[in-house]
Amino acid sequence: MQNKIQFTKWITLILLFILVVLNVPSFGQTLKAKGINYIPEIEVMFNEGIMYYRKGDFPKAQEFFSLLIKEYPPHQRITISYIMSAKCAYKLGNYREAVSLTDKLIKNYPESHYVSYARFVKGYSLYQLGKFSNSLICFLEVADQSEDKKLVEKAQNFALEIIDNNITLSELIKLKEKVTPGKISAAIITIKMAVKYLNIGKRDQAISLLQNFIKLYPDNPYNCLLYTSPSPRDLST
Repeated sequence: MQNKIQFTKWITLILLFILVVLNVPSFGQTLKAKGINYIPEIEVMFNEGIMYYRKGDFPKAQEFFSLLIKEYPPHQRITISYIMSAKCAYKLGNYREAVSLTDKLIKNYPESHYVSYARFVKGYSLYQLGKFSNSLICFLEVADQSEDKKLVEKAQNFALEIIDNNITLSELIKLKEKVTPGKISAAIITIKMAVKYLNIGKRDQAISLLQNFIKLYPDNPYNCLLYTSPSPRDLST
């Protein structure tokens, strides 16, 4: 029985040697195929940074995340390190630094799962800098492109708030001409433009805008919103 236990221990040690030292798991191979290294010590340092972040020690946390970005070749935690470093910068009031960090992630890793989160943090940072139109664009992009439903909802709500409080009708018109909106952002921009037209007494423009949108995008799943805020049907009575 003891020999069997000893044999099992040896097998376990050999497997650990193969996995850690020889670095042959499919995870590592997948990372290498993308030009990213799997570095075991990165996990320890990343967890240290997370620990300090959760404690509210943002300067110390950012030290770890900055080290992971600057001192190592691309690794398994590189994109989330950019996100966490940007979040630390935001918490410390360094909004321009947060924008710079998120821009680097978006530029260097455009296919990363964290691109939408980078745009979200960038949107908040730009808002704090008073760059409301650019902030709005970030949140609209997140609403259109993210697969995270909670993130989409947050981005959508904040985009609506920015338009209500910080964007004029003329700015919204320019924005519509400047960007290529997706399903969510197209509906948001259209509804809010119609509301702003109504607020200045331009009822016909509001009705025309909504009707043209429905004709142009008949399959947009957000068309139902166009009949609630405000709708051509209600306005024509």
